[in-house]
Amino acid sequence: MTEKQQTYRKKLDEANQTIRCFNSAAVGPLEEQTDFGDAAAVATRIRRFVSAQYGRTGLTLPTEWPSPTLEQVFPILEGLSLELRQLSSLHLLGKYIEMVPYLSSKYLTTKEQANLAFKCTYLEFSRGETFMKHPRLGRGIMIPMKGSCISLDTVGNRDINEPIGFKTYSIDKPVATNDILVEDSFLQKSQPLYHFISYSLVLFIPQSAIFEVVTANKIAWKNCARWKYLQTCMLKWSRDMKDEVQMKNCFSREP
Repeated sequence: MTEKQQTYRKKLDEANQTIRCFNSAAVGPLEEQTDFGDAAAVATRIRRFVSAQYGRTGLTLPTEWPSPTLEQVFPILEGLSLELRQLSSLHLLGKYIEMVPYLSSKYLTTKEQANLAFKCTYLEFSRGETFMKHPRLGRGIMIPMKGSCISLDTVGNRDINEPIGFKTYSIDKPVATNDILVEDSFLQKSQPLYHFISYSLVLFIPQSAIFEVVTANKIAWKNCARWKYLQTCMLKWSRDMKDEVQMKNCFSREP
């Protein structure tokens, strides 16, 4: 087998691996169309595109990365046409983006969702590991694809190790869809700490990418995101007032 044939086979294998990861929710009979195209039809177009590229100069693909993006996990995407890149990204991550109300197709166009998909990263956590924010990307929405985590809430100026409650997030249960709309400075020490109870693979949507979307898309902000923002603020204010009352009662009981 020549080097050119090996390159072609490698790219075709990468394409097939990407196609196998197309979300099952988007795969169905050809007559069941979605806004970003039937999965089987897109898969056929990708294979034809790779075949048409046979014999051309190959791309230099990355082999290592700290927080892999969609293109790094599925390197074949880098060599596709713009339209196929967008369609493929939605078949891969469209299901998860739809889980966030203000990022769903009700408010965002196919192009906006595809652009957002390429800004997502994959994160892995071992059992017992804790997480509050990414060292480079900051806070963001996490959607477990494997495993599960527990959020330990904190209030006011309490130490992070003094939880007042917890929530469990399993596969396909988005984490912090409302909190992420509020600035870090407002939440202060009320940011939750996430504890992973098993090996977990999560899709991470950075806060900066979300802010970019809701800032540009006024409908998404006006009709959905701003109400989530207000809800989070009111809960924070309620917690702060309750904590303040408890502190006053505590001091009033002192002799």
